[in-house]
Parts: sequence; structure tokens; C-alpha cells
Amino acid sequence: MRRLFLLLSVALCAVSPLLGQNVSVEENLERHVRYLSSEKLEGRKAGSDGEREAAEYVYDRLKGSGLEMLSSRQGQDFSIVLDGDSLTSRNVVAIVEGYDSELRDEYIVVGANIDNIGSNVLTIDGKKSLQVFPGADANASGVACMLELAERVASASFLFRRSVVFVAFGAKEMGMAGSWYFVNRAFSPISAVSLMIDLNMVGRGGPKN
Repeated sequence: MRRLFLLLSVALCAVSPLLGQNVSVEENLERHVRYLSSEKLEGRKAGSDGEREAAEYVYDRLKGSGLEMLSSRQGQDFSIVLDGDSLTSRNVVAIVEGYDSELRDEYIVVGANIDNIGSNVLTIDGKKSLQVFPGADANASGVACMLELAERVASASFLFRRSVVFVAFGAKEMGMAGSWYFVNRAFSPISAVSLMIDLNMVGRGGPKN
């Protein structure tokens, strides 16, 4: 996991000078990833308490960084019906408004998915054991980078003519339901999105990738 934090730091340090900042982000990235991938959240399966708590964590970090929140702390919730069973997931959405009166109604979307595949109960030698899939790289790494990037964009908003929307998507493991919901139901000016950047498993970067 230490290598993951170092790779994330390299990625964020690369963009920080572009935003007029020169700060160490490794400690923040590590804190985000450790919380999101902790056993307490039990793998953040779509519809679970762990996914909801992760969404609330993201909300608190984005709001604390000064972004305007476009969703409540509970997120923009939506329901999924799968094999006759229903579950509720959620997106968390925030915005840094662009300074240009002519271009602020165009949008750059930066997204990362909150959820992972959750947990599983194994029976080994007659004893049941909980197997948690923490998802440190899938996709706590992407969410961590998004949170740090959002803070830097918010503090340097005078650099951005267009508005920048940050979205933490729920239910990616359920057919990318969260991103579908954002595009088709939740974000009405979707035709004004100029660019979307997906931060997914960014800890897999390295000299050859």
C-alpha cells in the first residue's frame, strides 16, 4: 500500500504547480485511502452502509474544501433493481464555478467511483470468516486524488474560466449505475459538458504506465 501512496503523491504533485501550489499531499492521500479501504466500510458495496459512509466522508471533505455542494450529505440517491431485489446507492456532486461569464456554463467533470465489490463470507474448516475486499486502488485511490484535486481547484478558482464539477459516483460495480444516473437524470446541463476526466485505479501508474 505504501507504493500506492507514493504513486498518488507523484500524480498530485505533478499538477499542484499548475495550480500555483507546492505542497506535500502524501499524508492526505494516505488518510483518505486508509479510511475508504478500512474494514469498517466492509468493501463499500453498492447500497451498503459502507458505501453510504464513504459518500458522507467525500461530502464532508468537498464541503470543507470550500466547494459548492450540489447534493445533500446523503448524496443524490437512486434505486437499482437487480434480480428482483432493490438497493439504494448515491452520487455526491460539487462544483467550482468558473470566473468567465461567457464560459462558466460549460463544464469540466472530474469523477471517481466510491464503491467496490464489498465482502464475502467464506467457510473454512467449518468456520465462517468475513472476507473484505477493501479496494484501496479500486477505487479509493481515485477518490483520494479527486478530493485533493478538488481542494486545489477550489483554492485557485481564478484560473478556471469553465466550471469544474466533481462527482463521486455510486454503484459503479452495478453496471455503472451512478454515472448513468448523473448523465441521464441528475445533471440537466449535460450537453454543456466539454470534458470528463475519470480517476480510476490511479495507483497502478508507474515508469511503464
